[in-house]
Amino acid sequence: MTLDVNLHLVDSIDEVGELKRWMSQNHPYLAVDIETEGLQWYRHRPRLLQIGNAHEAWALPWHLWGGAILEVLREYRGEIVMHNLPFDLMMFEKWAGVKLPRHRMHDTRIEAHLLEPHKPTGLKAVAERWVDKQAAQSQRILRDAMRLHGWGWDTVPLDFQPYWVYACMDPILTARVHEHHYPILRQQCPNALDLEMATSFVLIDMMWRGVTVDLDYTAKKLTEFRRYVDQASRWCLDNYGFEAGSDVRVIDRLQRDIPDSTYTFTKTTKKTGRLSLDKDVLLEVVAATHHPLAEVVLQRRRIQRVCSAYLSKFLELAVDGRIHPNFNPTKHKGDEEDPESGYGAKTGRMSVSDPPLQQLPRKSNDNPVANAVRRCITASPGRTLVMCDFDQIEFRIYAHLTRDPGLIRAFGEGDFFVNMAREIFADPTIEKSDPRRQPTKNAGYAKIYGSGIPKFAKTAGIDVRSAADFMGRMDALYPGMETFNRQVEQIARDREAQEGTAYVLSQLTRRRFINDDGRYYALVNYLIQGMAAEVLKMKNVELQSAGLGEYLVLDCHDEAVMDAPDEHLAEVAGGTQGVMEDPDLFSVPLTASTDFGPNWGSKT
Repeated sequence: MTLDVNLHLVDSIDEVGELKRWMSQNHPYLAVDIETEGLQWYRHRPRLLQIGNAHEAWALPWHLWGGAILEVLREYRGEIVMHNLPFDLMMFEKWAGVKLPRHRMHDTRIEAHLLEPHKPTGLKAVAERWVDKQAAQSQRILRDAMRLHGWGWDTVPLDFQPYWVYACMDPILTARVHEHHYPILRQQCPNALDLEMATSFVLIDMMWRGVTVDLDYTAKKLTEFRRYVDQASRWCLDNYGFEAGSDVRVIDRLQRDIPDSTYTFTKTTKKTGRLSLDKDVLLEVVAATHHPLAEVVLQRRRIQRVCSAYLSKFLELAVDGRIHPNFNPTKHKGDEEDPESGYGAKTGRMSVSDPPLQQLPRKSNDNPVANAVRRCITASPGRTLVMCDFDQIEFRIYAHLTRDPGLIRAFGEGDFFVNMAREIFADPTIEKSDPRRQPTKNAGYAKIYGSGIPKFAKTAGIDVRSAADFMGRMDALYPGMETFNRQVEQIARDREAQEGTAYVLSQLTRRRFINDDGRYYALVNYLIQGMAAEVLKMKNVELQSAGLGEYLVLDCHDEAVMDAPDEHLAEVAGGTQGVMEDPDLFSVPLTASTDFGPNWGSKT
């Protein structure tokens, strides 16, 4: 590497003394990192503790010298910087019983996300962009050596030079990223930075707390679902002579059985170019034909997914009847390449992994499997779950941004989509059960997502000509939507031409939402989803400030789930809804709906 650095492995009492003397110098901030046996903070132990600044770093075997340096850290009065702070902070609290001063902490992963929300936030990736193009060299050397010797992160020798050099480089890179990013963000979007840091500490407490799982029910459903998968596989073999997992054979049989006038396979996979049999295709086939083979293959897949991603994970990850999901406030799909990077999204939406609760299918009548999974998440003994969900938050933000009088008016009394449907169809008798409500909802989301007429027609279940007529009526009634969408695209184009980056700014925090693939229309969705994410984070912090944070166990999409003591149920529920709702934040009131129940699946 081209970096001029001084690295130390602390392997003697003399080295400990040198480190203490070094730390006693006037350091305005120190970067801290931990190397661990694995990525589950509540199970995997620390191995190395690293501390340093932009030029010098020290690595200490945890079991030998961790106590000594932690004592010094307690006395340190400067700023502390980490990359992916929640993980390292929970390791400190779990395995050393140390609570570091949160008000003096910074997270360069958050800083990286705010500066470049469209790029991966792994430390090495960020450092290669901003510190040194060879910043990941030590990582590559170590991984090659680990593969050669067959070592894992829990077995690589502590004194193996590529390992401790790699470890020492993390605080140095963290320090240099912080030196570059932090001043820019303090000037560019200080409110966004403060909100993300405050949210991190709420999420840390939530992850530490965990959520209760009904293990007996989970094990029972896992056995039941696996039995169905086996039965479905045998049914396919007995009736069609091939495996249910053979997409080529399934498609071939469906093509022979289904007339082209009823359904035609056209979608192909990007990887092979062959006809696709993904979930969307299967749903279309089932809706158009009700072919028993398509129905069985679809349900078998759903259940396989639930078994592998949820039920078996619940049983595997549970500790004393609780799971501790990993909440990631800034998820980016490229981060999975780096196991220590965390995750992130261009919009700043939070994600939930281990297990991936945010990817759980929504509760619905046609997919009882998802309902069974939610039933596994329960209240603790003597408690009840309070589930508080924002009402149409995306459209409330859209109405606020567009200032369209019709959209704002639709948030009057009654259901928002019913009110829109009554105007679009010129029929005041439409109720929530009316089938015309659904295409109205589909059309509204199509405007937010920038979907074209063909895609809207497909989701709404109508022909393209009818979809075009419908969208025309909507545009005539709510012209502010199309005007706003064009304004966003133009602003993005202008900024790309003038500054080199297409972006829009949150009206709440001035956070940037960036698009770098030329799809300027997508920034409408980024802006709305991003502001919705900010609102949930703001409300998390407000719940904490209101003394309700200790009951918060889950954040999923636009929903906060509280585990409330039965004797304080009314107080917690009322307080939660009072915090979540906000009459003044936008030009239409922000409202929320609250449900109670013994488990997550009991939500109506």
